[in-house]
Amino acid sequence: MKKQSSYILSIPAPCHESSDKMILAEQGLFCKSCQKTVTDFSDMSDKEIISFLNTNRGNICGSFRKGQLNREISISAGRRPRPLISIAGIVASLTIAIPAVQAQSNAQEIQAIPEISDSVPVLQLPVTITRITGIVNDIDGYPLVGASIRLDTLRTGAATDTSGRFELEIPAVYTEATIRLVISYVGFYTQEVFLSRTDTRHLTDEPTLCITMEPTVMGGIERAPLWYRIRYKIKRLFI
Repeated sequence: MKKQSSYILSIPAPCHESSDKMILAEQGLFCKSCQKTVTDFSDMSDKEIISFLNTNRGNICGSFRKGQLNREISISAGRRPRPLISIAGIVASLTIAIPAVQAQSNAQEIQAIPEISDSVPVLQLPVTITRITGIVNDIDGYPLVGASIRLDTLRTGAATDTSGRFELEIPAVYTEATIRLVISYVGFYTQEVFLSRTDTRHLTDEPTLCITMEPTVMGGIERAPLWYRIRYKIKRLFI
């Protein structure tokens, strides 16, 4: 049978089975629900996808990028660039039906077996942090007045007010990918907080932090007397 040089992949009803419930297999993940291996096509070029489909006939489950669906893929097409944001893989069960005689110039359409879906993938776009607000307390929950909050590489910072709150603007000249905050207060351990400038976990460009400072043990250092040091060493012999 002559191998095809082009396909059109169409998935009318995507399957949203969680990948966490699948087992790692040689060519992808094994779905215990449908007892099939889910092949990862998301990083394949058009040529690699066509080669796989020509080699593996019958029902195929796969994970695709949106840009790989509902368009003609052909051997002449090169690797398509990956999208700038992560897109959840679309898993579907494909049935490939190849007629005995086919025209070279006609792309063959592949229809998917409908799957029941009860969830819709949600995309979160990253935001850039421009300002940070927060409150600094001690371990008992009391606000620390005058605590210092500063950026590690710049002489830019803020201090807490009478309620322990602060507001820190991130300068435009601060180009680090990760924000490193240094929080200090007399009599307490200095803390460091790291924030990614662009992170899908942040739903706002002005995150609010709650920082709890742990007090230090301060005092003059005094060397133990000779008799105490000798007794300590003798006790250690019997431990």
